[in-house]
Amino acid sequence: MTPDFDDFSGKCFNRYVLREKLGKGSFGTVYSATNLDNGRLFAAKLEVKRKHTVPSLWKELQIYRRLHKRSRIPAIPRIYHYEEQDNVCVMIMDKAGGHIDRDEAGRPRTLPIESVLKIAYHGLMTLKKVHKKGLIHADLKPNNILQNPFGNSPCMYIVDFGLAKSFYEPGTKKHIEMKSDPRVVGPITYATVNTHDYLTPSRRDDLETFGYVLVQLFKGKLPWEKVLNDELRECMQKFKTTPYSEWYTSYWDAMSRAYPKVGELKRNISAEDLCEGMPEIFTKYMKYVRSMAFSEKPCYDYFCGEFLATAEQLGYDINADRRGLRRIR
Repeated sequence: MTPDFDDFSGKCFNRYVLREKLGKGSFGTVYSATNLDNGRLFAAKLEVKRKHTVPSLWKELQIYRRLHKRSRIPAIPRIYHYEEQDNVCVMIMDKAGGHIDRDEAGRPRTLPIESVLKIAYHGLMTLKKVHKKGLIHADLKPNNILQNPFGNSPCMYIVDFGLAKSFYEPGTKKHIEMKSDPRVVGPITYATVNTHDYLTPSRRDDLETFGYVLVQLFKGKLPWEKVLNDELRECMQKFKTTPYSEWYTSYWDAMSRAYPKVGELKRNISAEDLCEGMPEIFTKYMKYVRSMAFSEKPCYDYFCGEFLATAEQLGYDINADRRGLRRIR
């Protein structure tokens, strides 16, 4: 019997009791949880355990363990407990704040350029550390970038590594080869030009996707969202009145129609037009990430330095840690 995660408040896993339901996504349901020993608040991610398959939550746990092996990455949540109980998998982790693109009431919002520069700096520094572990996130979007509730540095958490993958060949430091990959992974809105061309993702794709997120945080929308919304409008209107299997088929039909159209818009828009109204460094960044070779190591330090310099020129303190930051010119 499939568990109803809408009614899990009060359930206990080890020394953690579930409290308020925080959200639900394609890879599970998230609750707040309290440690019964010290009252500390955590987040609990739940997933249905299916027979004869390795839980995706277990796979994600291995990613988090790899990320924190030897040295912890501050902007990545720590994992405190994992267990499989009956037909439920649960992972207890650091509790972050709300989505970076939402206000305290959960409403969509745009961010001032000071905040976007801060997220650009701290996010790119975090991606540098993730990539140093041989992994790409592969699913960056505003829903996976959460506010730091403690108000210190870094200003955000990057979460949900369910689609993360290694860009090295197994057991080596040899970069994987670029191949054609027809599978559509992650949301169309933030997919890279190379993803639209069905090419294997690598570090360059994390950086390009992150650039689209930064533009959306400042402007509130991306130029191709109208095309996507137009294709999905009729389908979404039928969500409550159509059997789920039928609706799901129509949803993917709409997505299939939108995918090449959105890809064409991304190919044709210039970095200047995409980043219009933003400091020049964002245009420079988008030009760079779109020109990267498949296995190229990104110039993280250069762009972190430029985001920092731009913030300082505008009179902003973005709480940057300059240690180990090389300015490459």
